[in-house]
Amino acid sequence: MGWFTQGNDVKGPTPAEAESLWDAEAPEAGLGSATLKLMDAFQVPGSGTVFTGQVVSGTFRVGQQVIITGKAGFARGTIGEISVGQERPESAGVDKYISFNVANLSLRVEILGLDENATVTGL
Repeated sequence: MGWFTQGNDVKGPTPAEAESLWDAEAPEAGLGSATLKLMDAFQVPGSGTVFTGQVVSGTFRVGQQVIITGKAGFARGTIGEISVGQERPESAGVDKYISFNVANLSLRVEILGLDENATVTGL
């Protein structure tokens, strides 16, 4: 279906894999792990998926594994770069409003059903 994907190689779960997410339990985060109250998520060509929000606990670090949890399931990924305003720190802690890109996201964000209760948790 090249006309649908505009010639791009589209990867994602099969319908059975996507359906299995509804019954799957998200992995447990470690004690004192970082949590982000998600405000927005969007695609940036060449950078992956960008997440923005407020850190409510712990500290997020570049290279950290994260779990993105929505109402329809969860996905895993790795933080590639963190932004706090115009700065590019290696880490960001509680009460900071941050954005970061996740390059190797295991599932497309649209499938997760992100809403106002969605979170990003550091492992």
